[in-house]
Amino acid sequence: MKFQKPDFNPRIMPPKLKVLTLEVEKFDNNFAGVCYKNGRRYVIDGAIPGDVVKAAAVESFNNITYCGLLAVVKPSEKRVRPKCRYYDSCGGCDFMAVGLKDELAFKTDYVRRRLFPFGTEVRDAATEKGFRNKITLAFEKTNGKLNVGFIDDKTKKVTDVSECLMHEAVFSDLVKALRFWIEDNDVSIYVPRFGTGTLRFAVARYLDGQLLLTVVGTKSLPSTEDLYKKLKKRFPKVGLFENVNAEKTNEAVVGDVKHLYGEKFIESEMLGIKFRLGPDSFFQTNAAVCGKIYEDALEIVRGKNPSVVYDMYSGIGITSALFSRVAKKVVSVEIVKKAARAQKELLSENGISNVEVIEGDTEEALKNVAVEKGGVFFVDPPRRGLSGATEEILRFEPKAVLYLSCNPDTLVKDVEKFVAAGYKAVSATPYNMFRATTHVEIMVLLEKIENDE
Repeated sequence: MKFQKPDFNPRIMPPKLKVLTLEVEKFDNNFAGVCYKNGRRYVIDGAIPGDVVKAAAVESFNNITYCGLLAVVKPSEKRVRPKCRYYDSCGGCDFMAVGLKDELAFKTDYVRRRLFPFGTEVRDAATEKGFRNKITLAFEKTNGKLNVGFIDDKTKKVTDVSECLMHEAVFSDLVKALRFWIEDNDVSIYVPRFGTGTLRFAVARYLDGQLLLTVVGTKSLPSTEDLYKKLKKRFPKVGLFENVNAEKTNEAVVGDVKHLYGEKFIESEMLGIKFRLGPDSFFQTNAAVCGKIYEDALEIVRGKNPSVVYDMYSGIGITSALFSRVAKKVVSVEIVKKAARAQKELLSENGISNVEVIEGDTEEALKNVAVEKGGVFFVDPPRRGLSGATEEILRFEPKAVLYLSCNPDTLVKDVEKFVAAGYKAVSATPYNMFRATTHVEIMVLLEKIENDE
């Protein structure tokens, strides 16, 4: 049985919990601090190696005790003062108490530990300056006060936020417009506990001076034209959309998104590829880091001189378009119908004719693709990993597989399968897609081991 850490809020700590003084030795695989004392392993969320902390023993399992952080008695040399005034209440940037240099070093070391069994060369973590281009805002009214911001993981309450260091100045202008719209039109706020109210979330994407905003309600929202006018005063190019989500879920957008006013797409370019984004298009949250990843991927694939590249989970098709430059043919598979359609439009817009787009599940789609051995696969699966698609990929006997992962746990499991099938995990690069968080994006190059004749 796997130990599951419980929720802990130091502001409402039960009085009978045992309080301990602990010196943190290292991070675990979830970037929680770890201390060993009297044969017991203590895990402290929010603690950094080198910290001496006061912690409350919340729950124990076998020889592990999960602790809630109460106070830092003596800070680690690697601990810094968070620059954000909402750090303690927002919870979105859980790695902001570490400087960027140490953050990259910790993430590099983490990837080395996870891939150590495979003898993989792990390069230093790569980062690029850039802001997050997607914002999900929640709403709450407390004693008549309107809170617009992010949900605190500990309290499950909405932290009222007027600015965010991870986003451009657009964040403050967006919050102001939403706040004025809600107050001017008496828009009711959804209360999950009772299922009352209408407005649940606002999901924005901002790129190259263009904003697409989706407001989410339990039913159609009132006075949306007024919201559009308020946005238009602040943003030259803006599109407003609506999503009706009456489901009992924490997921913001469920089902179709309806265009209301203004722009329908964001138009941009990456590495010479022109593309368009809709309000619900999948796109990496940090465009600068995304560009670095794709540039690195293109160079690796180019070095393999493939006749065919198989691009799995290809989204709107930027990677497929890039790979078309270095291969005679690209087979691109994407399960989301809207994304596959957008990919065909992207290829047409960029004058690319050597990419075959297949709409469908990766595992099932590959069963109907003619096998051309010796190609290269690029895979960028969801958090669950490749699942059954691994066996289908191996049927093609690719000379290399380039695996981009947002979940190290499923990455390691999938790498194990490739290694067992005669591949070597040659190299890995961590990418700091979400600065000041514990998230790390990882790209691993797997190469087929050629047996000596």
